[in-house]
Amino acid sequence: MALFARQVVDLASKVAEILSSGDARNAPENVREEWSEFFAEGIFSVLLSAFVRLSASAKSGEPASSSPSSPALLAVLRALGPALLHIPDKQLFEHQLEAKYFADDVDSSLPEPFLFLMNHLCPLLTSVDRPVKATAFHLLSR
Repeated sequence: MALFARQVVDLASKVAEILSSGDARNAPENVREEWSEFFAEGIFSVLLSAFVRLSASAKSGEPASSSPSSPALLAVLRALGPALLHIPDKQLFEHQLEAKYFADDVDSSLPEPFLFLMNHLCPLLTSVDRPVKATAFHLLSR
């Protein structure tokens, strides 16, 4: 299952890389438009929530099959990192992640989506898994 997930994530990453780079000018206009308006939103919302969920479960000490040292889990997290580098800013900042804490519990003037994103990603900066740490940093640095 992890191999299949990794291959799907790699495919999404390659498509996003091609359609968001300068090579996209060779693609037909309708392909670029459909990617940005339809496919990217569905794909990246799943990838972002999967990254947050898998990295949190790895950190919380779930059963051995999903522990941080699990090669299958680490392979999927390694694939999610490069794929999430191509997430459009609009989708990153208008994500549908659950609130980790109530907005009233945190004294901040940040909009709720930013606050929710930081609540999920900041703890990952202390992860022992380098791919998780690097991905969290790259998403937060945007």
